[in-house]
Amino acid sequence: MAKNVTQNGWTVINGLDLDSSPVPSTSIIPVPGLRKGDVAKVLLEVGRQFNATVAPLYNPGCWGYAPAIPIPGSTILSNHGSGTAIDFNAPSFPWKKRTMTDAQRQACRQIVENLSPVVAWGGDWTTVDEMHFEIRGNADEVKQVANKIIGVTMPTDKQIDETISTLHQDAYGKSPSDAVFDDWRKVLKNNYVEGNISILKGIDNDPNALKNKSVSGAVYEEVTVYRKVK
Repeated sequence: MAKNVTQNGWTVINGLDLDSSPVPSTSIIPVPGLRKGDVAKVLLEVGRQFNATVAPLYNPGCWGYAPAIPIPGSTILSNHGSGTAIDFNAPSFPWKKRTMTDAQRQACRQIVENLSPVVAWGGDWTTVDEMHFEIRGNADEVKQVANKIIGVTMPTDKQIDETISTLHQDAYGKSPSDAVFDDWRKVLKNNYVEGNISILKGIDNDPNALKNKSVSGAVYEEVTVYRKVK
């Protein structure tokens, strides 16, 4: 493999012109940033889904680009050198160790499926790397997936709690219990992640449906539907 190409076939970059945007719905920046363009859009979406379904992101511990060095035990350059790899919560999920729960591992596999075929996860590798996700595929393939990500912003915990409290008060004349708060929070967060996934997969007939909702309006709809089901 050429000296200026990393393991996944992307060219090495110098790290001087990175996308240093935070993961959507968080303030967490994968330090120091990611390869600009479609790669960053896809990997930041990985981060959004990781934060919502695997574990809350934190720093220091989320990394993107790093100067190109060989993968340990190999002469092949790490994908971090092309800005096409990302690590999440590294202290919690150290290299070569399995520390995730079964549910967390399944959530990571679901993220890969949601962004198929251009994302890989290190948690199922022989040399396990649970914190690690990376780009697979060429620029055209990555663009196709990136174009389907509409960037739905998930409400903050505070916004969700305020809305749940108001709706519960309106419906039942009292504040919700801690158990109800926990239950509704899970439903809301899952619905937001799944909502974006459905559009990503082209299931939703109106790709602007979530885009056009206000945060409060979207939260209100989800809680209202859930309340009726209950």
